[in-house]
Amino acid sequence: VEEVSLLLKNESFAKVFGANSKAEVPLMGEVDGKIIAGQIDRLVVCENEVLIIDFKTNRPAAQKLSDVPLAYLKQLRAYQQLCAKIYPDKVIKAFILWTDTAKLMPIF
Repeated sequence: VEEVSLLLKNESFAKVFGANSKAEVPLMGEVDGKIIAGQIDRLVVCENEVLIIDFKTNRPAAQKLSDVPLAYLKQLRAYQQLCAKIYPDKVIKAFILWTDTAKLMPIF
């Protein structure tokens, strides 16, 4: 509860929890010939870009991209590809929000 409260109060994440964001967004479609079904923790749709934010509670949190588990990277890449089909005129960016360190890490 304390971690979540700190994230919500952190002004650095205003966009993540702002008016253009949605929580727990279901997503389904085909990526590389496979049907993918998932849920985006936070989706922020802006004028020129879409932000995909996935919360991870790993302890310790990854400090650099090379420390991020491959499964997480594959998950976010699939979400990115599906969102690109929905929002073809927007730049799709993916992030992990590490709850342990309150760090928003750009992935793609």
